[in-house]
Amino acid sequence: AVDRPYMEPRTLSQALATAALNEQAFVRDYAALIRRERPRWAQALSQRGFRVWPSQANFLLAAVPQEIERDALVRELADRRVLVRSAGPHPRLRRCVRITVGTPDDLEALLTGLGAGVEVTPEVERWLAARVLILPGDGAFGPMMRRIEDHREALRRRVRETPALCICIGMQLLFAHSEEAPGVPGLGLFPGRVVRLPAQRLPHMGWNTVTHKGGALFADIPQGEYFYFVHSYGIISSEGALARTEYGGRLVAAVRAGPWSYAVQFHPEKSGRRGLQLLENFLSLAEGAR
Repeated sequence: AVDRPYMEPRTLSQALATAALNEQAFVRDYAALIRRERPRWAQALSQRGFRVWPSQANFLLAAVPQEIERDALVRELADRRVLVRSAGPHPRLRRCVRITVGTPDDLEALLTGLGAGVEVTPEVERWLAARVLILPGDGAFGPMMRRIEDHREALRRRVRETPALCICIGMQLLFAHSEEAPGVPGLGLFPGRVVRLPAQRLPHMGWNTVTHKGGALFADIPQGEYFYFVHSYGIISSEGALARTEYGGRLVAAVRAGPWSYAVQFHPEKSGRRGLQLLENFLSLAEGAR
């Protein structure tokens, strides 16, 4: 053992630690924000060509694309008041940056600095105008359909004709009806009804395996990989099914909705590297639609 002299904590560090202990609610809220935003940040960076490593911390370690010089990028972002740190001089980290996860506004600032045209919006009119649409997977069938009722036909055309990825409830909206909201018609791109899952324990929440038919959306994703599900309603069968999972019986896990449009019941943004691979595959397909 080596004797070390007692090190007096720095006054500033001590003050910050005391403040954190006195603001437990703020700390909990901030931790919840990090958990909520971290997958979105990883997804957005992957879409811009960064290699992002899994993280449980308040930052992401990411390798910049080959065509970008790391230190020049860090300086350029700093000039735009976006602070990103070089990961260090070690040879294995020479292309890596450390990016602290923040709020949605922070993410938008980072993506703007990287030249991305990403917009997060609740306005259906903006969905219709987007070149590539990702319809997220939070909500219930009835309220979602009532929200988009005035744009039903335009949204049907939008999904059929230009790139779109519909996630979870977004996939269910493509069908004619749902047992979750009797009497409320869906978009009807596919016939049939969304049903309450035939399982004893609901919701179907957690990791489950997916088998698929191959194709561009599942390129480089082996059979039987795990994806993350959160739902109590789903589709038993569909003519456009690309992938399936098992939970109280066979369920549809993905469908093709148009030449460049797809829908998935699972959450790719919560599904680790395989989810990121699927998102990258979709964006590559969307690029081909230009």
